[in-house]
Amino acid sequence: MYVEITDSGECLPDTKECILGVCANKAEWETFNFYPQSGMVGEIMKVTPKAYIIKIVDDLYVPISKKGIREISKEEYFSKKDNDIYHQMIEYHQRYNDFLQSILVLNMREQFKQDIIANIKILTWDFEISIYLPDLEKSCVIYATDMLLEYKQHLGPSLPTHVIAQVSEQVIDVYNQFFSNQFLQESASRCKEDIKELLNNTEARNIVDDYYHRLNIRYSFHKLKEL
Repeated sequence: MYVEITDSGECLPDTKECILGVCANKAEWETFNFYPQSGMVGEIMKVTPKAYIIKIVDDLYVPISKKGIREISKEEYFSKKDNDIYHQMIEYHQRYNDFLQSILVLNMREQFKQDIIANIKILTWDFEISIYLPDLEKSCVIYATDMLLEYKQHLGPSLPTHVIAQVSEQVIDVYNQFFSNQFLQESASRCKEDIKELLNNTEARNIVDDYYHRLNIRYSFHKLKEL
């Protein structure tokens, strides 16, 4: 059965339905930078009590209520599917996804070093107090996440895994250079996992900003006491 989407507002982007191991929801669409639009056509692959699961193209499935679609003939389906605008959009999303996967992260270690030195200076009150391993690891996680959030701002919400890995590794390398006696492999492994977890947190930006805000307030208070 073939259908046309007549009202994209009837899409159900948060379902847990899957077709051939591919989820039919917004999280999966974002890997293609895709969102269903009225006028798109598809083939019904599954019917649930709440939705029709429509295949738009391979690996893109849209759950939508009956109110948001109309049945069309096979001829109309292929006619609309071959529409230039429709194909241009799908090809754009594919090119965009290919672009993301091809991104190479430059060696930013020297730039990271300058930032990290400035952060550690504030964290240790101008290097006057000691820094312990938990605080050291946290500063590493926060800084790496901050850099990755900057990448997401420019590249979109779905950062390729190799970008996340490269930025994390470079930041961790700098911490290992500066604190080789404390920052060992166990710390590096913990930080990698914590970076991934924080980056996936919907409040990541607020958590990072709050960390720096509290750090700066504490540092400013210390400087005032010296006057």
